Amino acid sequence: MVFRPNEMRAFLRMLGRVFFWNFERGTVPYDLIVLAVVLFVFLTPRRWFHDQPDEGAPVPPATIPCEQDANAPGLLRCRVNASLLAPKQHSPELEEKAHNVLRDNSAELKDRTFQVVRIEPVLGENGGVLYYEVSVKK
Repeated sequence: MVFRPNEMRAFLRMLGRVFFWNFERGTVPYDLIVLAVVLFVFLTPRRWFHDQPDEGAPVPPATIPCEQDANAPGLLRCRVNASLLAPKQHSPELEEKAHNVLRDNSAELKDRTFQVVRIEPVLGENGGVLYYEVSVKK
């Protein structure tokens, strides 16, 4: 297909208007461009943009190990990942959050009543919290 100079200018002018979105609202070309953008947003697969899973995604069940505390009979000691218990200081909210995390993610404590007795942060070499050692009473 061969373009004449006038046709080529008109074609390039149309491409420039589309590229720079140079149409008045309510016109057919404007509405078609909006439709194209909306379709792109809703129909493009997430994997094209290398999306990562949400940081707040729930932990799969039964992933928190618990064992009997050798020093205190009747207590379980559970290792809870620090990312699941973000607050830095001990508070009632931290205890409640630890209770909920253990109830949902520990095979030993799922669907059972228990009480959080103690929460101890285990620090790494750089001073950051590696995990929390949570003692619970069944």
